[in-house]
Amino acid sequence: MHLSRRSVLLVGIVSLLGCTDTSGPKTISALYDLQNINGRPLPTYFTTSGPTIVSGTLMLDKSGGAILTETQEVNGVQSTNARTYTYSIENGTIHFELSPPCPINANCVAAPIGTISGNTISLVVAQVSIDGEIVYNFKTAPTL
Repeated sequence: MHLSRRSVLLVGIVSLLGCTDTSGPKTISALYDLQNINGRPLPTYFTTSGPTIVSGTLMLDKSGGAILTETQEVNGVQSTNARTYTYSIENGTIHFELSPPCPINANCVAAPIGTISGNTISLVVAQVSIDGEIVYNFKTAPTL
């Protein structure tokens, strides 16, 4: 079989155009419940010198928005805070960016990064010198 240069070039171009990331969607719509922090069931401490984390959720929307909510307890007083991000998924890694972005010259906490597999997400939410990485482990919330 003999192919012309034009045929070989055409096959090559079509092959390159067909190469896309087939590892999954870049965004999803899901709600996740915080299961543990560094393997410790909730409620547990964030760091040995930090607040107790009572509960948490991670909500991802199809448009690439994310809200990480956690309820903390300090000296018997509970408070809930939420941080907003944009996110994308690539090859099983979920990347977050602050939304709105951190202002120039501001001292902002780094956005989390993690892995997503099936119905679980593990996020490195902080790097603390005394305690090392702080990893939040989430599981898909049950649907009603």
